[in-house]
Amino acid sequence: MMNSKTTASYECYCEFYGPVKADQVYARVKNNIKAKYPDVDLHQLL
Repeated sequence: MMNSKTTASYECYCEFYGPVKADQVYARVKNNIKAKYPDVDLHQLL
């Protein structure tokens, strides 16, 4: 599960998919962004 700094995207995923599936979807999205844009600071983006 995420810590207290959850993002708006993650909260939307939780509402739509439920917490277990949201973790999987959120992780996949983060990995896709990292793969396509390696120089992006994900802490600023997500």
